[in-house]
Amino acid sequence: MAHLKNLLTLSLLVPALLPGAAFGQTAFGKPLDQLTPDEILRLVRASYTLHDRDFDARLRKDFDFVPFKLSLKPNYLRFRFENPPQAIHLETDKPELALREVLPGKNEPVAPERYGEGVRGTDVTYEDLAMRFLYWPNPQVVAQENIKTRDAWKLKLTNPDAKGPYGHVLVWIDKASGGMIKMEGYDRGETPKLLKDFEVSHGKKMEDVWIADVIRVRSFNGADKVGTTWLEILDLK
Repeated sequence: MAHLKNLLTLSLLVPALLPGAAFGQTAFGKPLDQLTPDEILRLVRASYTLHDRDFDARLRKDFDFVPFKLSLKPNYLRFRFENPPQAIHLETDKPELALREVLPGKNEPVAPERYGEGVRGTDVTYEDLAMRFLYWPNPQVVAQENIKTRDAWKLKLTNPDAKGPYGHVLVWIDKASGGMIKMEGYDRGETPKLLKDFEVSHGKKMEDVWIADVIRVRSFNGADKVGTTWLEILDLK
């Protein structure tokens, strides 16, 4: 895999597609190893506001392809689908996430009971697109690990309410860019079981930065993998 210096990231998948802000050896006026978990998440959320660009992209599951337009804007992300027309709109300049769905004659928030619903029949859910876990309180740094040759913080984020499918989420954040490299989502069981993971599979250089252009998203039922979706950016030059 290409060296991911200055990785542009989003989740989902989407978190791994969003821009990561390269900040050298310091942030918030302190060395990286002294950052609090809340400050690390602030770096990730701040990366959403750095670019203004549209991408042609698609979700690929088995032999089915779902094209869409991904818009990265200073104050929002938008996923625009056709056939039938649908737009999923995430406002990133709010203190709390605001995920909206726009359909012909309809513009309203996505209801919490739909957070676990797959988008267009794929393994990518509304919860994944919303990245709600990046706003959960009381994050914990549980380890510092090397992922795909990258030094990363490993954070545990615990769901404070009953909304969405995840009881807790583990995320790996690249220290050099603030971008998300990997995510694992677990259920609420006494012995939590893996429900979802996504990971950067390929990167490509665009101007002076690297962008993750292929994200693997997998769904699980206990120890069994039940589905894989690939999120691909198609028009990187």
